[in-house]
Formats: sequence, structure tokens, C-alpha cells
Amino acid sequence: MSNFNIPGEHMNLGDHIQQARKKAQLSQEKLGDMVGVTRQTISNWELNITTPDANQLLALSKALQVSMDALMENDIQHLIEQKVNVVETQVSKNNTLLLCILIALMVLFILMFIMNA
Repeated sequence: MSNFNIPGEHMNLGDHIQQARKKAQLSQEKLGDMVGVTRQTISNWELNITTPDANQLLALSKALQVSMDALMENDIQHLIEQKVNVVETQVSKNNTLLLCILIALMVLFILMFIMNA
């Protein structure tokens, strides 16, 4: 099974399917016959309109002689990067909120100290 990628470029599952299909010199119709789906389904996968289920992904992997990991590689990496960015943004928002609360409490403490003096 081969691995493929374009360096420095994010490729999603549809891109990988299309690239592997072309490398194998298969038409969408021929690949569809091999996987048990229509040519339109292959087209929809390549355009990222729909995605194959687990069984279809396994059939694609076998038909294209490409590992499932290679087909999904950058998609998984991209999803992880998105999740990390969401978490980092949320942590940053939480830190900003905590800082504002701390400043408000310090101002309140100073005002209470001044009024009691």
C-alpha cells in the first residue's frame, strides 16, 4: 500500500480519494463498480459533498491499494489542529475573564479599604 501527499498543502479525504484514483488510472465509474457505489457517489466523495462510511472506506482502500490511514491522514490531523485551536481560544477567553474578575476584586478591596480608613 502506498502513501501520498503534496508537501505543505492540506489535503482532505476527497482530495486523497481523487489523487489515488487518478494514480491508479481508474475512472470514477470503474472505482464505483469496484467499491459497489455509483460514479456520482465517487464524485460526491471527491468533492467532499458526502463521505464514505467505514465499510466503503475499507473497500476504497483495497481498490486503490492505499491504506485507510493514508486516505484520512491530513483530515484527522486537520481536525486535531482545529480542536486544539478551539481549546486554546477557550483557555485564552477564560484567562481574560479571570483577569477581569481579579482586577474587579482588587478595585473593590481598595475601595473598601479607602472607605474604612
